[in-house]
Amino acid sequence: MTADTATGSVQDPAEIERIVREWFRTYSEKDFDAHNALIHPDVVVVYPEMCFVDPDLSAGKDFLVKTLEKDEANFVDLRQTVTNLWIVGNTAIVEGFFSGGKLGGTIADDATGSEIKLRFLDRMDILDGKVKLIHAYYDTALLYQIQLGLEGPTKENPITPWMMAMASGRTPAG
Repeated sequence: MTADTATGSVQDPAEIERIVREWFRTYSEKDFDAHNALIHPDVVVVYPEMCFVDPDLSAGKDFLVKTLEKDEANFVDLRQTVTNLWIVGNTAIVEGFFSGGKLGGTIADDATGSEIKLRFLDRMDILDGKVKLIHAYYDTALLYQIQLGLEGPTKENPITPWMMAMASGRTPAG
């Protein structure tokens, strides 16, 4: 067991692992009520796409919940498979891959392909039985855009029209 520096409480590594595995299981099963219940109210989220705008950019719970709703609509059968998991204190390092083959929502209109398989590495901090930090590292910037036949980012247009459309729920102009 390790001490939680934020609260002084003792965290059991088995409990940290259970929470993390539940996080990925509920995402893959699209049980977002259970998944969202694992989100700490003060969560900090960092996704690779954010660095296109600002290398220090992060977001909070509202952003994460909205992103998950968009994932559910656009990546209908997307699953997250955990291949390795390490626990150090209240931090989990999770290695795995996303996979799926059925698109919906606004992204289906722009994509010319539908199969996705890409690796991820997440750093997750757990506090009070909830995910307090999720810092995701994955190759989505180009890999899944190439796999799906989507327009990629450029220096002049780092957030592509299909990403903006997916975020807003509207079909892109064009």
